[in-house]
Amino acid sequence: MFTLIFRIAIIILIHIILFAAYPDTGKFGNLYFFVSIFCWSALLVFVSRLLNAMPLLGKFLSTLSVLIIYGITIAATAYLMPQTDKVSAYDKAMKGNIPNWQTFKRGLLRFGVDADDLQNKASNAIEKNVDKAKDAAVKEIEKNKKEADAAKKAEQKQSETNQDGKSAK
Repeated sequence: MFTLIFRIAIIILIHIILFAAYPDTGKFGNLYFFVSIFCWSALLVFVSRLLNAMPLLGKFLSTLSVLIIYGITIAATAYLMPQTDKVSAYDKAMKGNIPNWQTFKRGLLRFGVDADDLQNKASNAIEKNVDKAKDAAVKEIEKNKKEADAAKKAEQKQSETNQDGKSAK
């Protein structure tokens, strides 16, 4: 059951990536998004159940068929996905019109993900953690330096004590 849910999640992820990469889907884009997810998930469930009913085929064939379904899902969704300029995402990709980061960010906004906000939060968190790590490293270096100085003084004192003991003899 978990495997099936995971496989359906991958179908949803494929659609999210494609729709974020090519966000200009027009007025029927959202409808196509949900209907396509439903249809590909139903096909995946059907094929998974069919293969589970035939244990002789084994895990390899089951995994291979699921991977083939993922590939067909990517190609068919990209080819059939509505676009406002009437050129499919598949044709755009084949002509080298690969979406840039700005287009992808605009596509993520339709799913409620503000990429700039996430990027700023991540940058702030990274800077904060780097500053903490830097402060901890500086403190550790200072501590090690003090310990080394103390050990050096103790060694000098021991050396002086040994020399005084030798000269007294």
